[in-house]
Amino acid sequence: MEDLHFALMMAGGSSIEHLTFAGKSDDERLSVTSIAPHSMVVVDGDVATKAELCSRLAAELGDRFQMLSVPSVENLLPADIIWDVVCSFEDKPSSAPPFTADDCATSKLSELIHKTLESQGSREGKIKHLRHRNKVAFAERAVARLKTYEQLTQPAKDLVDKMVSFISKANP
Repeated sequence: MEDLHFALMMAGGSSIEHLTFAGKSDDERLSVTSIAPHSMVVVDGDVATKAELCSRLAAELGDRFQMLSVPSVENLLPADIIWDVVCSFEDKPSSAPPFTADDCATSKLSELIHKTLESQGSREGKIKHLRHRNKVAFAERAVARLKTYEQLTQPAKDLVDKMVSFISKANP
C-alpha cells in the first residue's frame, strides 16, 4: 500500500505489557508513538484477564485499541478452514466431528487441535510438532485456503473493516 502511513501491531501474551502509547515513557516501557505515531494495536481476547492493562491501553489509544472477541487471532479463521488444515497434517482421514464455529470462537485453538489429534490416536510427538513447530506451515495452509473476503468470519470482517478505517483516517 504505497504512500500510506500506518502501523498495525498484533501483540500476544505479555509482550504488550512492555509498551506504552501515551507519548514519551518515563519508565522502562517502549514508547510506540515515538516510533510510529499512527499505530493501532490488536490484542488477543484472552488478554482480557489483565483488566488493568486493557483499561490503560483503551485510555491511551481509544478506538485504535482493538481487543479480539476470540481467544487469539487464529480463532478468526473459519471453522471449516481450521478443520481442513488440521486434517491435512494427518495421515488418515479424521473420524472426529469437525470443529464448529462456536468451538473456534470460544476455545484456544491449540487446545482444540490437541484434543482432536489426540482423539484420533495421533502420537504425542506429532501433536507437539503441529502445536509448536509447524505454526508457519499451519498459517500458510490456512491462508492458501482463504480466497475471498466472503469466506472470513464476521469477527474477522469487523477487524478488517476497522483496520481499513484506521488506515484511511491516518492518511487523509
